[in-house]
Amino acid sequence: MLFLGFICTLLSGCSSSEDDPQPEPKPQLKYQILQNGDEISSIDLNEDTHNLSIQILSNTDWTLSKDVDWITLNATSGKASEMATAVTITVTANETENVREAIVTLKPVSSEQGKTLTIKQKAGKIEKPDDSGWEKASQAVVNMKTGWNLGNTLDSNGQWIADYTAGTPSDYETAWGQPVTRPELMTMFADAGFGAIRVPVTWYQHMDPNTYKVDEAWMNRVEEVVNYVLDAGMYCILNVHHDTGTEGWLIADQDVYGKVNEKFKTLWKQIAERFNKYDHHLLFEGYNEILDINDTWNSPSVSGAYDAANAYNQDFVDVVRASGGNNQTRNLIVNTYAASLDNLESFRLPTDLTTEHLIVQVHSYAPYPFAFDVSEDAYWSKYDKSIFDSDCEKEVRTAIQKLNTTFVSEGIPCIIGEYGSFDKNNVAERAKQAACYVSEAKKYNICCFRWMGLSDGNDRTDLIWTEPEIRDAILNAIK
Repeated sequence: MLFLGFICTLLSGCSSSEDDPQPEPKPQLKYQILQNGDEISSIDLNEDTHNLSIQILSNTDWTLSKDVDWITLNATSGKASEMATAVTITVTANETENVREAIVTLKPVSSEQGKTLTIKQKAGKIEKPDDSGWEKASQAVVNMKTGWNLGNTLDSNGQWIADYTAGTPSDYETAWGQPVTRPELMTMFADAGFGAIRVPVTWYQHMDPNTYKVDEAWMNRVEEVVNYVLDAGMYCILNVHHDTGTEGWLIADQDVYGKVNEKFKTLWKQIAERFNKYDHHLLFEGYNEILDINDTWNSPSVSGAYDAANAYNQDFVDVVRASGGNNQTRNLIVNTYAASLDNLESFRLPTDLTTEHLIVQVHSYAPYPFAFDVSEDAYWSKYDKSIFDSDCEKEVRTAIQKLNTTFVSEGIPCIIGEYGSFDKNNVAERAKQAACYVSEAKKYNICCFRWMGLSDGNDRTDLIWTEPEIRDAILNAIK
């Protein structure tokens, strides 16, 4: 009995007195997005500009954020209050042909939870330009027949040129071993049967670092060479070349994109305005071989690179189209990441105000140990090839068939903007490779552009074919 009494006394002593104060419960968080006194979670709008009035009612400090740049908020934070805080959301007119959606998020400062307001805006009423007088991109690719790159010319660049020459257009044009281009060279290619010339141009050393304005003398020389091609009766592709690549400022990286996209758009605005009045024989190519932050070829080594590459392409198309005139329907060329055939599913064709005026470009130097001098490479040297055998032929045909499956069969015209091979004293075998590319591509209406060769160095001035065997192989393959 004594033991039981002790237990009862102990329990009684540990119990709380009814008079002990109890902690006050924390107030429940209350935060709402209101319009005209009613809580809302979505708003549907037409395509016009809108100034939406909403109210934030919250018993705690709060923040307000958005996920797109086509709306603005006149307040992004507030204090706890029993009175609602008025906020204006400005929605710009939708000038695209797509429905678009924005999310505005209200969050208490003391919580990770939040509430959202979805703003959905109808597609804009886009009046598409009349392209009845312009050939479609697919027809242009066929009419080009076969092409050549005026390489190591207007694409030449390097700080040493600025440091050790007067920096004239001719100094840059000849810096990599080629002569000043003459119109007679373009006539020679046209008379032989070539239908198009790709004119690679590097721009960064000719742009004001602050305003991005292109030097007038450089722009004039670029236009002069473009006219050489067009006056010879061929198509001309004008591009942004070594502004990409291992030394370029255009990098397939989302952070870099955010820093340089205005420079990129300003450059293309100037090119588009200068060449606006030219007809459909002039095509623009947005960029050459864009690489990620680690200069990785074929496939990027970091995430976000494909998204950045696709974003540059969209900016290119938007800027050119916005310049009006003939550029509204000009055929434009957009490249894959690194101009590679790898992971083509990650490439996104830009949206366009016009239809059937976009062309996809890739580059292909296959097989790699045949096309390049790998004799001193630690890994590739054991695979070095100078004979274009059946395995080589199979690799080239497979690559081109992949382009057909991915693009051409889906109604997207395609060109191989560069192909070629290093001279290993095997011109007959290199001619076989060229013929294989051109003949296989012709089956699918894909135009191929030989990278240099054919006429190089002083032969360009003297109007001599440096590689007549390869020239003949190309021209016979398109018959």
